[in-house]
Amino acid sequence: MTEQFPAAPKYTLDTNAIIDSVRQQFHWEAVDRLVELARQGRIEMWITEAFTADQLRVTNDGHRVANLAWLAARPEIRYTRGPLRLGYAMSTLDGGVFLAGDDTAASDQEIQRILLPQHLQVGHLDETNLGHRQAQAKKIDDVHHLTTHLMQGHDVFVTRDGRMLKNRDELRRSLGLVIKTAEEAVKELGPTISA
Repeated sequence: MTEQFPAAPKYTLDTNAIIDSVRQQFHWEAVDRLVELARQGRIEMWITEAFTADQLRVTNDGHRVANLAWLAARPEIRYTRGPLRLGYAMSTLDGGVFLAGDDTAASDQEIQRILLPQHLQVGHLDETNLGHRQAQAKKIDDVHHLTTHLMQGHDVFVTRDGRMLKNRDELRRSLGLVIKTAEEAVKELGPTISA
């Protein structure tokens, strides 16, 4: 009989965790410790396709190149696809996304309800207001990160995003989402890091 080992916990990195590590700011040392744990196979590290959408908005080519180079040097960080979102920069049926069921759509709407002001939620957006459309494009990436994380069954979403952290208790109660800073994630893993 083969011994069964529990699966390594799956951590999803928000784009800001990568930016912090590249620029060596905020929680960058904790992000690097998490990457080292992934390198050792003790956890799995993932990014969502919303990272790519985030990079499309970076106006400084040097920053975008640095972010992508950092990620390319860390093959232990894997990429996961998300649900098809009409009008979303990354939503094409070329393998980057897939159709999702009603449960995912309902979860996505709940994440929007919790994180976004009503005027930026799908169905309420004034398409003629350029400012609202630009704000919604950035904020919908946050929703897309969390929806993808949830639908893929990942365990912990790592971010420093104030809105997500402020609302993490409600997101956990409502959807079971676990959101932590990189430092909190490292602290929680505790003895695993030094072993």
